[in-house]
Amino acid sequence: SGDITFDFSMGTTSVNGSAVFAFEDDAMHMTLSFEGGDQASVVDLSQLGTFEILVRDEQFFLNMPFLGGWFTISDEDMPGSSVSISDMLSRGSPFDFSGLAGALGGGVEYIGEDEIDGRATVHYQLTGDLQSLIGSFSDALAATGDNAFSDRILSSEITGPVTMDVWVGKGDFLPYKLTGEATIDTGETGVLMLDLVATFGDYNEEVDIPDAPDDAQSLSDLFAQMGLDPSAGIPSTP
Repeated sequence: SGDITFDFSMGTTSVNGSAVFAFEDDAMHMTLSFEGGDQASVVDLSQLGTFEILVRDEQFFLNMPFLGGWFTISDEDMPGSSVSISDMLSRGSPFDFSGLAGALGGGVEYIGEDEIDGRATVHYQLTGDLQSLIGSFSDALAATGDNAFSDRILSSEITGPVTMDVWVGKGDFLPYKLTGEATIDTGETGVLMLDLVATFGDYNEEVDIPDAPDDAQSLSDLFAQMGLDPSAGIPSTP
């Protein structure tokens, strides 16, 4: 289990969000909330409420308050979402730590030993690039259908140096904390700033995963009622 917080700004767009997650065998639960938005188009992401992602009994559920509550989802409803959720489930985290580590082309510097929540860890600092950092937690956004933020950065090919710090357990080599920070001048779109903090813990311990909702609707049916094309993604405003 663990949590992630991030702050992102570029031009007229300013987004901050947080996620709390728990994984157990073939089940997972994650809450994900956003604040901010695009000032130019007056989009306020906080109006969307808190998303919940739940995997139970090989079914995927998504709670979207601005659309009325719980829904069952499939890859036909939200292309790529089931793959993203399966990827998170298989690695036990919404953050692709191993993928990020493998994508880094910069150097790794040993900082020293430290304690995280009473656990002995080794602290390393890594120099990477923005594209790798954004891509490493895009699964969590894709699973909600609200990945326009990450897609905008990844498709723009805007990149630059990112400083990341990671704390891994001395005995188990598992990640317990990760931070990322970037300030990049993109030119015409202004200065891009990103701060990310992720903490991990409770490995191999019992966690609380809610039961599957008994009132979940079919997302396909909702799309049909609204006259929407599922391939276009979830509407971004209430």
